[in-house]
Amino acid sequence: MSRFVLISAMLLAGCGTSAALLAQDAATATRPAGSSSQPSAPSAARPDEYNCIRETGSHIPARQGRCLPVNGRSYTLQELQRTGEPELGRALQKLDPRITVRGH
Repeated sequence: MSRFVLISAMLLAGCGTSAALLAQDAATATRPAGSSSQPSAPSAARPDEYNCIRETGSHIPARQGRCLPVNGRSYTLQELQRTGEPELGRALQKLDPRITVRGH
């Protein structure tokens, strides 16, 4: 029984060490080369900025008045309504021609 406990403890310690090393690698991989060790402050959120995402539907909240560090664009209801299109897909295509909509 003690052999089983010893092997289990060694496996758990190895997994914990691997997880810690992977977390360090991920943190350094996201930092551009030549940047300082201090993480840069996220940009301040401006209401008129299309590229400022404040909500993603995940449980990770953005700081008050800050943008999330994700790619994407957001459109307000007023912007969608100003296109005059009754369908969301067509309205998004008018706002951003890179968007493609297929289907019914």
